[in-house]
Amino acid sequence: DTHAALFGHQNTAIHLEMKYVEDSGQGTHLYVAAEAESFSNRETGLRLRTKSLNLLRLFPDDRLIIDFAGVEVATSSFSDEFIGKLAAGLGADVFSRRIALAGVNPSIQATINSTTNQRLTTQRDAVVDGGAGDQG
Repeated sequence: DTHAALFGHQNTAIHLEMKYVEDSGQGTHLYVAAEAESFSNRETGLRLRTKSLNLLRLFPDDRLIIDFAGVEVATSSFSDEFIGKLAAGLGADVFSRRIALAGVNPSIQATINSTTNQRLTTQRDAVVDGGAGDQG
């Protein structure tokens, strides 16, 4: 019937995204290990960054908890594309308010720290250099 054809379906996007919401009240969770088999390339990093941005938009009042539990190895390319560019795109202040990293082993944490600091420093330097050039 026409009514069932037009209105008889669930909103699949909302249903799929609800799997990221926890009843704990701590925020929205993205379990990195459940999203890919390998964390060694920029393509996977881009996919997870895009998903993170979508979750931030879908749940604007929640903190996004990016959980690395079960991820043993992540390359600097992946870390930069995912976390470094996410931090640069949001800005350091918004990133620290809206994003929390969890379950990160020391090796991955060191890689994330390095790539994110480099990304933010490069971005800051570009702004400073661009601003100086505009004044002269």
